[in-house]
Amino acid sequence: MNVALFIEELLWEHDCVVVPGWGGFIANYQSAKKNPITHEIFPPSRQLGFNKHLIQQDGLLQSYIAQKLFISITEAQHLLQNWVKEQQQKVANGEKVWLPKLGIIAQDIHGQLQFIPDENSTFLKSSFGLPSIQLQVTQPHKLIQPSDQAKHSETKKWLVAAGIALTIGLGVFATQQSLKHTDTAGWSWGTADNSSSYQAETPTLPNIESTFPSPENLRALVNQEFSENTLSSPASVTTPPSSQKKEIERKKESSLVIKNKSNTWVVGGVFVIKDNAEKKVAMIKALGFPKAKVIVFQDRYYACYGEVHEEQEEINLRKKVALVDPFAWTKR
Repeated sequence: MNVALFIEELLWEHDCVVVPGWGGFIANYQSAKKNPITHEIFPPSRQLGFNKHLIQQDGLLQSYIAQKLFISITEAQHLLQNWVKEQQQKVANGEKVWLPKLGIIAQDIHGQLQFIPDENSTFLKSSFGLPSIQLQVTQPHKLIQPSDQAKHSETKKWLVAAGIALTIGLGVFATQQSLKHTDTAGWSWGTADNSSSYQAETPTLPNIESTFPSPENLRALVNQEFSENTLSSPASVTTPPSSQKKEIERKKESSLVIKNKSNTWVVGGVFVIKDNAEKKVAMIKALGFPKAKVIVFQDRYYACYGEVHEEQEEINLRKKVALVDPFAWTKR
C-alpha cells in the first residue's frame, strides 16, 4: 500500500498530516528565495518538516485511506499500523526510508530520526507550475585609470579620422555610380550625328472589342457551358489513398468494439497509439489481472483491468485495483 501517496495528496489541502505511532508531516509557508551562488529565484512554497512527537491520531489519514480503497475505517487503521511497523523496522536496521515526493527518513548515529524533505515539492497551489527564474549577471564596468587617459584619447582621435575618411570615400563612390547610370533618354552628348537616334514610342491601347465579348456571344457561351455541365458523364469513383483506408478501418473497429453499453470497465490508462495500450495491458496482467484487455472507444485505446456486469463485481474489482493503482477509474 502506497501510504506516501495518500499523505502527499492530503498535504495539498491540510497543513499537517499525522501518521499514528510514527510522527506528523507539517507544511510551513516559505516566501520566494534566491540562490546566492547560481543567482536563481525560486517561487513561494510550503517547506515540509517532520515531527516525531505528533503521534496522537486524528483520524484524517485513516478516513482518507478508507475512502480511496473502498474499505472500512477499521480495516484502513489495521493496514496503516502494519505499514508503520514495516517502516520503523527498516529505520531500526539502518536503512533509509524514501517517501516519494515527501523526502527521506533515516536514523543518525545518536538514534534520532532525521528527515530530509524533497526540494522539488512545493505543496502550494498558488505556486503550482511556476518555474524558477535565472538572473543574468553582468560584469562591472572597468574604470579608466589616469595613466590610460592619454592612450584612450589618442585611440579616439584615430577612430574619428578613420570615420571621416570612410564617409568621404563612400560619397565619392556614390557620386561616380550616379553619373554612370544617369538616364540620357537615348541622347549621345559626345557626337552631333546621333541627334535623330531618339524616337518616341506611342503607346498602343488594347482593342476593347476583342477583349470583351458582345452580349450575344456571352449568352451563347453561357448556354454552351450549361449544356456541357449538365450532359457530362458522372465523375469517376477514385479509390481512397492508403491513409484514408486506415482511418476508415479504425473507425469501423471503434464502432464495432463496444456493443453492450451496460458493461463496466475499470480503466488504467487511455492511449492514442494501440501499441502503448497493449504494453500497459501486459503490465496489468503481470500484476495479477489475467482478464485485462484493450477496448476502443472514439478513436482512443483504453487499457482496462477487467470487465464486469454487476454492481458487486465492480466493487470487488475496484478494491483489488485500488491496492496497486489508486488513480484507476470506471467507464460505463
